[in-house]
Amino acid sequence: MGKPCWSKERVELVGSYVDKYGRAKAAKHFGVKENTIRRELTRAKWGRGAGVTETPLPTNTGGNERKGRDIRQPNADEKMIELPYLTSIEELLRACDVDTKLWEIERQIVNKWDVNAKFGDEFRTKQNLQLKAFLRHKFLGIDFDELRRVLEALPKAKKDTRKTKPVKDPHLLEINIPDLHYGSLCWAPESGENYDSEIAAERYLTAIERLLSLSNGFPVEKIHFPIGSDFFNTDTPQGTTTAGTMQHNDGRWQKMYAEGVGLMIQAINRLREVAPVEVILIQGNHDYQLSYCAAHAIDMHFAGVKPVTVDWSPRERKFRTYNQNLVCYTHGKSANGRPIPDREWLKIVTAEAAKEWGNTRWHEVHSGHTHHQTTNENGALIVQHLGSVSGTTPYEYGSGYVGSRKTAHAFVWHPENGTVAHLRHNVIL
Repeated sequence: MGKPCWSKERVELVGSYVDKYGRAKAAKHFGVKENTIRRELTRAKWGRGAGVTETPLPTNTGGNERKGRDIRQPNADEKMIELPYLTSIEELLRACDVDTKLWEIERQIVNKWDVNAKFGDEFRTKQNLQLKAFLRHKFLGIDFDELRRVLEALPKAKKDTRKTKPVKDPHLLEINIPDLHYGSLCWAPESGENYDSEIAAERYLTAIERLLSLSNGFPVEKIHFPIGSDFFNTDTPQGTTTAGTMQHNDGRWQKMYAEGVGLMIQAINRLREVAPVEVILIQGNHDYQLSYCAAHAIDMHFAGVKPVTVDWSPRERKFRTYNQNLVCYTHGKSANGRPIPDREWLKIVTAEAAKEWGNTRWHEVHSGHTHHQTTNENGALIVQHLGSVSGTTPYEYGSGYVGSRKTAHAFVWHPENGTVAHLRHNVIL
């Protein structure tokens, strides 16, 4: 004897639910197996057996209720709303009240198919239309009118009227503090330490003072001061990195930018008390736009001030020579955002700076991005990955990226003997 058939009422009820939400969700909703639904709807379609009176379908029963889940909403993360019959993606966006100024379609699915079913004594053909839109946040660029107002509010630089004296036994001083992540917000109970813009500024200026003190015994004729390299934590009004990764921030982007540029200007003013300063832009993956804008603003600020020059060109790798020394300043990221492998740097440097390589004896790459210190010697090239003084974010803590020293770096270069000192300032928590 075959299994009992469903009644007409039951077939219509389940069939309408399947048309709306699909067979899998209908099976969960009514507490039956998918195969049972398939079998009974096929019987009804071909007119076999429907009509037996049965007990009503169970509702709000089964495993879903025991789990405390509303079975009328198959996925608790989905928002279920009743919509009119829609025929286009545009109608779907309007019906769901999507703000197209903030959201854009990443991809979409539009298809249709016919469904035949017997209701009572007649067959009916119904056309189903499927509309799906997968959305993402629009990338909103920087408001340059607001940026202009921020820049105009910065104080003008004072010209240096001091007379420069020749330096005996001169050296080049490099002050390099990548990955400050100014504007980042960390909470000690969550990630092990507190960090915000105020703490970042204090660590930045303290590091500069300490590194200047450590280098005091060397006669310095020039200072290299790379900026950017994830100086800012975010790059968009939405509080994301350049690629769109959400960040924990302690303020609005305008405030972060204005204070950050002011902080760099304060640092440069301190450095130019020691020697002429060359400011070198290195764009990072967190602040590709804002670091460029900041370098341009600093160049405008110090326009006409001879001890300060600013290289705000957009190249991601900057090469500098100092007599017998060649150094490449970089953030160290590749096109996919990951660190460039150390084994690749010899090929990159010799290809991009072939002439400079041949005219110098000492060659180094100074890179940020990884937030920890390593030194790798690859033939005639030394690759230095520099540490960071920034706080530990919830992502870093959750991923186990903990324990690295929080360090700012300085290098003293001798014209003929290469790097004669690698100075470090360590943050003590």
